[in-house]
Amino acid sequence: MTKTDPVLGCLPLLADVLGRSYGVTVEIGGDDAFTDGQTIRLPALPATADPDFLGLVRGYIDHEAAHIRHTDLALLATENPNPLEKHIWNTFEDWRVERELARLFPGCATNFHWLIQKMFLEQGDEVTLFAVLDWLLYTVRSWAVPELIPDREKLAERVKALWPGLIPRIDPILEAMMISCPDSRACLDYARQVVICIRDVAGATPMAKPEKKSEDGPSGKSQKTRKGKGTPKGPPIADSRDLRDLLSASESQLPEDLGAELRRNLVEGIKALGHGSAVAKVMEKALHSLDPGAKREVDAVAAGLSARLHGLLQSTKLVRVRPSRRGVLDPHRLYGIAVGEPKLFLSRQRKPGIDTTVHLLLDTSGSMRKRIDLAGQCCWAVAQALIRAGIPVAITAFAGRSDPSNAASVTPILKPGQQVRELGMVDAIGNTPLGEALWWVLQRLVQRREERKLVIVLTDGVPDDPAAAKEAIAAARRMGVEVYGIGINARHLDELMPGANVAVDNLAELPNATFTLVGGAVLPKAQRAG
Repeated sequence: MTKTDPVLGCLPLLADVLGRSYGVTVEIGGDDAFTDGQTIRLPALPATADPDFLGLVRGYIDHEAAHIRHTDLALLATENPNPLEKHIWNTFEDWRVERELARLFPGCATNFHWLIQKMFLEQGDEVTLFAVLDWLLYTVRSWAVPELIPDREKLAERVKALWPGLIPRIDPILEAMMISCPDSRACLDYARQVVICIRDVAGATPMAKPEKKSEDGPSGKSQKTRKGKGTPKGPPIADSRDLRDLLSASESQLPEDLGAELRRNLVEGIKALGHGSAVAKVMEKALHSLDPGAKREVDAVAAGLSARLHGLLQSTKLVRVRPSRRGVLDPHRLYGIAVGEPKLFLSRQRKPGIDTTVHLLLDTSGSMRKRIDLAGQCCWAVAQALIRAGIPVAITAFAGRSDPSNAASVTPILKPGQQVRELGMVDAIGNTPLGEALWWVLQRLVQRREERKLVIVLTDGVPDDPAAAKEAIAAARRMGVEVYGIGINARHLDELMPGANVAVDNLAELPNATFTLVGGAVLPKAQRAG
């Protein structure tokens, strides 16, 4: 991807591309962000956002993908660290897994550098009461982001003033970790060594003046949210917490880790932006075959349509065809150097060629129950005609469960290049989540290499969320994907796809309707003019 790639500015597509590049699954929908150790779940995302929010989404995916790929998720269950050990382990492990991911994907280093600067340098100058944890955090993070060094040094001065012997004990541990920290267990070992240092210093330090404590912690309020990771104001003052309070703190009293803070900022940011786009999830459904009579009708219609479509669905391809003074070096013409022949390269010349892929998106919602036979025949007739014309075709059915709170689903029926063994169809049930289904299709189309990418929606009615469907269609067109519609016993597509839809009431109407759609909308204007 380049900076001008429209995928970079389209969050539902960017999230999927990043997930695929890291080998993890990213799902989009709902109101929360989390990971279960295998899948990254994001809330419904806006199609576009400002660069800062886009960086936050990218940073969250990078961060969680790093944990999925490199963290031993079973370690905590077997080792059962106490809250402080776990918190410090999180600090160390975040740094370690991000470093590992950046080694495999160098672009991540830039993403993490931006993210840490954003999270640490733009949060104000309040310091949490657990100053030693801030110093540890800034120390390990400054190894990759030198801009944090001044803040780290100011925090170090505060810790030295409060507990003079602590940093000299911990520094050798951190230096050893920076040199060698191969896995999650090593991080936990280093964290436990740090906790031993804190315990030793706590035993040699007089108790601070006691404060009234509350259920949320010794200061009277929860410390779970770290709102300020900046530098302290004024000269060092006596901490209102003794190291013994730190050693006995519960998980809810300790500051939130980077992942939790990212998650909170992401969810709050999406709420502030308003409407987001969800992406349908794959749901396998049983396929049943068209009856023999319907198959014969489909074959007859497809045969007549394929020849007509072949000529229309042509794109131009760049093909190296002739010797030239510039272009791509042709190793078979290197002999020309000895005889003074300057045409050692191959130039590119445009010539007609089918370089198109088509994705048929079939509405199988409950309202299609009476029309599903016709819709299935139309879908397979178009698919077979395109396949016979040499065009890769995919067929995906979409619907939602009857309960609107459940996720929208898609069921792949035919994948591009897959051999057609049976004309299968799924039952019609549920609602019409066209927007969510389109996003799922677009996530697949961005991976295709063909020059032209088409989506043809076969449906009978209005989507559940017309605004979401329009947003998905607009995003498709920004990335160069053409979206068209075939209304099955319905004429409701003008609002969604003005000038790019047709309607059919029976299979006999399909060839002319499809040819009209292709000739009037799909065929490039230059060819129509010719």
